Amino acid sequence: MEILRRFVTNGKMRLLALSGLALWFAGCTTAGLMTSVAEQGGVAGGEERARSVLEELRETYVNEDLERFFDLMSDGAALNVTDLKFRLMDRFRNSSQIELNFFEDHALTEGSKAVLQTHWQRRMVNDGTGGVETSEGNAQFIFEDGGNVRLFSIQGDNPFS
Repeated sequence: MEILRRFVTNGKMRLLALSGLALWFAGCTTAGLMTSVAEQGGVAGGEERARSVLEELRETYVNEDLERFFDLMSDGAALNVTDLKFRLMDRFRNSSQIELNFFEDHALTEGSKAVLQTHWQRRMVNDGTGGVETSEGNAQFIFEDGGNVRLFSIQGDNPFS
């Protein structure tokens, strides 16, 4: 116990231990024992492609481009696409000057799926009243990559409804 106390309180020993740890870490990375996320089979690339699709969904929503919006959906999407289409058509008919912003909280890729956990804020003008409507929420976007990354599911608060 006395040896451990001296080790912890002795500044030189702590410096030596930290230096050894740094050298070990450097050796692991140069020996290929530790790799960056970008080197792990494109995991980071899957997340980047999912981010790109989410940004494109945002742009098509703001620009009221329903055709392109639904082109970004997976064929096997776990969403009620017909219901979403009617809600979007109604929204676009009754609103204008739509602003939508996403803030990523977490990203994860596993196999052919990428998940982006976000919180979002939306602002739009209600054409009937002329008032500004704001809303915000949290959503988990699940994307699948079957050659092209497409939106598979939205869990939580759907910013597009």
